[in-house]
Amino acid sequence: MSRNKTSLWGLVLGAAVVALSGSARADGIALSAAELPSQVKQSLAKDVAAYKAAHAADFKPVRDVQGIKPDVYKAYRNPQPVAVLELKRLGAGALLPMLDVLALDAPALTLSDKEKTAYIVGLLEASSALRDARSGPVYTAIFEAKNKPNDVLRAAAEALGRVCGDAELGTLKKHTAAGDALRTHAIRGLSQCRRKEGVEHLATLLGAASDAASAEPIADALGLASSSWAWKAMGAKSAAAAKDVQQIAAKALITSFVKHKDARPAARKALKLVESPDAVTLIAAARTSADAVTQSALDELAKAVTPATK
Repeated sequence: MSRNKTSLWGLVLGAAVVALSGSARADGIALSAAELPSQVKQSLAKDVAAYKAAHAADFKPVRDVQGIKPDVYKAYRNPQPVAVLELKRLGAGALLPMLDVLALDAPALTLSDKEKTAYIVGLLEASSALRDARSGPVYTAIFEAKNKPNDVLRAAAEALGRVCGDAELGTLKKHTAAGDALRTHAIRGLSQCRRKEGVEHLATLLGAASDAASAEPIADALGLASSSWAWKAMGAKSAAAAKDVQQIAAKALITSFVKHKDARPAARKALKLVESPDAVTLIAAARTSADAVTQSALDELAKAVTPATK
């Protein structure tokens, strides 16, 4: 009898070990256990467990997104899977549940590649809109992991840009190096970073662009990173930094406008987003050393960026 009890306890303990080790090896929907650094995993798992103990109900809607289910999204006017708006509506209480799904514990769902990508992109966009520093290491791991779809890489880069602490900014800057496989995504990620250092880096990249094709995406990113509305949304405390950022961006964009004729539409569009109060003065300065054709183009640019009078 005692031997049977011993065997039974051995089976129970063995099952517990298997369950625990299975939990330790659990994969998120965007990251396998091996792709997430152990220190990041331990810290996140601790935060998730503590939050779940107090707010278990916040996890269900994140794990049961309707917009990626075929019987739901196929009834849409544009019948494509989409998760971001649904997830954003859940608010700040969904942050740790979203990070949990991304990195630790994927729901048991049968999804097509398109549905899975839509779910991951939605999780990245919705969680990063909260700009919580705890999410940065997860986004970094996704961005630097192997064999991710381009849509996921772009969303992870933009998520890094929204958080944009020192580590996230450093990751994006590192991957803008010439020849880096993630360069295009990293430049796009910097478009979401509201820091002077990020704008300065984009301005440097634009100045180094050798042709219009390479200048265009940088100009686009610089316009978004320096846009007047985005900096106004940060409040009065950012007003002085906003003016510096807009001047840096305007100088770089006007220089690029002169240098890269075929990229002028992108530079013009970006400059209009920036709305630098110095733009017209900077255009006039560039005009003094330009040829006649470029002077004419600069005159049109000045008209385009001059605020309308009421």
